[in-house]
Amino acid sequence: MILAAPATIVSVHDVWWKIAVCVLLSYLFGNINFAVIISKLKNKDIREEGSGNPGTLNMSRTFGIEIGLLTLVLDMLKGAIPAWLGWFFFRNVAFSTGTDFIVGDMVKPLCGLAVVLGHIYPVFFKFKGGKGVASTIGVYFASHPIFAIIMVAAAITFVYFTELGSVGSFIAITPPAAWYAIEMILKYHNAACPTYALVITYVCVFLSMFFVYFAHRKNIARLIRGEEHPTSVKDMLQKIKKK
Repeated sequence: MILAAPATIVSVHDVWWKIAVCVLLSYLFGNINFAVIISKLKNKDIREEGSGNPGTLNMSRTFGIEIGLLTLVLDMLKGAIPAWLGWFFFRNVAFSTGTDFIVGDMVKPLCGLAVVLGHIYPVFFKFKGGKGVASTIGVYFASHPIFAIIMVAAAITFVYFTELGSVGSFIAITPPAAWYAIEMILKYHNAACPTYALVITYVCVFLSMFFVYFAHRKNIARLIRGEEHPTSVKDMLQKIKKK
């Protein structure tokens, strides 16, 4: 498929610094940790509660499923906004030398990777952050919101019946990431585009997944040993009914 000619043709030299600024701002935006902010508004520090992870599941266990869902939505937006803006600013820009590659298709996963790294390794929190699941969901929510929501629903359903929260997290993020990579393959398989742009795109998708899985390395080890901590959605729902 040959793509329609974009409005602006540029060289890498023309835009690399603009892309770098977008990536840096995405990383800094990722440093905002809504779980920490919300927990401190409730006179607690989520990093000292439960598993110590400032993320959706620990917020749900500590403060209830409503606060957990609020954290999920805010962290998803944290991932979605930089990824969408990265695509938006470069949506009508293509690299020169007769290529058909839309720069925004590369910048989106670049900004996505940056915001996920900002969440997991925030400079403002001494590089100790969350595990990046909700932010990663948000990155792909910016591309396919309905599919992302379906995978979140599938993950919650899985956790409801199995109480394996970490596996539910993997279910929520892996298919959307694979979907984006496949979409890029199909979109550009017959188009003239620079190899480095496609490589950067695929590497960013892979690294986003890698860092989230790496952040769950202790969970994976416990899963292998059959010792993973249970996450009971049923108990959380029961607490709501009792209110």
